[in-house]
Amino acid sequence: LYIDSPGGSAAASEAITAALDELAQDRPVVACFGSVAASGGYYIATPARWILAQSTAVTGSIGVLVVKPALDGLLRKFRLNPVAYQRGQNADILSPASPFNDFQRDRMQSLIQGAYEQFTERVAQSRKMSTEAVDAVGGGRVWTGAQALENGLLDQFGGLYEAAIKARELAGLPLDAPVMMMRDKSS
Repeated sequence: LYIDSPGGSAAASEAITAALDELAQDRPVVACFGSVAASGGYYIATPARWILAQSTAVTGSIGVLVVKPALDGLLRKFRLNPVAYQRGQNADILSPASPFNDFQRDRMQSLIQGAYEQFTERVAQSRKMSTEAVDAVGGGRVWTGAQALENGLLDQFGGLYEAAIKARELAGLPLDAPVMMMRDKSS
């Protein structure tokens, strides 16, 4: 599995990870990082039995971030008065037209904390580390491949060639077993 992603949607990362978990039930998954595999990019590597990257790759960023710009003051400076029609007390929770109220702020903090705990537990299980050890290298910190190896987030340095060798080894295949590279045509 070649990963070159700075992350993004937690839902998309979870969907990809669930599919890879299923694949890993009956075959070894080996992840190889491109120049960047951070946040959701790192998350989808957690079903892998072995993770490789170059020493200069950017990885880690085990953390959860939610951004909500509150533009109400700026809009008013431009004499714009947005009016939100909503159904439900918190339908505007992510609306940039208004800041969080106390309930919404607490709710978002709870959701972020829950997602972070899920992320650190998944990494801990994958890397055979304690959640405390993952939290110590997590918290959104970004590492080079060399630092990630020192911190237990990688298994070895290498690229696709070394990943293919490791995949054959873990699958019990001869070193000259053919390898087929598949690429998503949309990228």
